[in-house]
This record gives sequence, structure tokens and C-alpha cells, in this order.
Amino acid sequence: MGYEQYLVSNLGKVKNNGGQLLKPMISKLGYLYVGLYKDGKRELFMVHQLVAMAFIGPYPEGKEINHENGVKTDCSVDNLKYVTKSENIKHAFATGLKKNKKGSQSCHAKLIDTEVAFIRRAKMSLSKLASLFNVSTRTIGRIKHREVYK
Repeated sequence: MGYEQYLVSNLGKVKNNGGQLLKPMISKLGYLYVGLYKDGKRELFMVHQLVAMAFIGPYPEGKEINHENGVKTDCSVDNLKYVTKSENIKHAFATGLKKNKKGSQSCHAKLIDTEVAFIRRAKMSLSKLASLFNVSTRTIGRIKHREVYK
């Protein structure tokens, strides 16, 4: 890798060749990262990736690193595990790191909040509303009965 002048511990601490502990920064996604220098150029590395590569081994193809306890800043080797993307996503939902978005916030939503409010107030037939908003009459009925877009 070319960064032999740095040491990483099994607890996620990174030191330079002078034994000085590097202060990690926190990414927008909540992960710790550090800047390492090589040939006068700084490159950023995620701390959990450095720990995994040093103590677990190189990335197996198609795998990514999971924080078993769901704490993104806990980069100890005992908390890290190589998993598939699917396993990582399921774990994120199970630990509450990711939440299903509801109503118009869902990536599958076809309508926005103002359209849903209009549909609920409208005194039109289901078929006319369905045609107006390019959705099925079943969707309109489910909106009116508050089964969806709660």
C-alpha cells in the first residue's frame, strides 16, 4: 500500500512513524477517517477499512465492512466483519441505522404531499382522480382510506 510509516491498532487507533496518534475526523456519513501522507501527498482513508485490511485481511470480492454493533465510530477489529452489500443493508435496518421512508418521502412515491391532500379533499370519482394523477383507482381508494400516505 505504501504507507508503512503508519501503524494501525486493533482498536482503530492510527499512529505516524514518530508514535504520534492521529486525530480522526468524522465523515458526513458518520465514519472515522484519517489523512495519510505519501510522497508529500495526503490521501484520506476510512479507519475501519485500515483496521479490517490490517487484521482481517484484504477485501474479499463483492464484500464490504459491517460494524457489528451498529456504531460507525467503533473501529475495533472485534466490531468489524466482511459481509455482502445485502447483509450490510439488512443489518443497517435491523440496528436502526436506516429507516424505511413513508409516504411521499419514499423513493417509490408517485405523489407528493399536496397531491395526496387534494385527493383526500376532492369530491370526484376515483377513476377521475386516478386519471388526473396517473395512478390506479386502487391507489386513490387506498389514499382516501388512509391505507397509504399516512
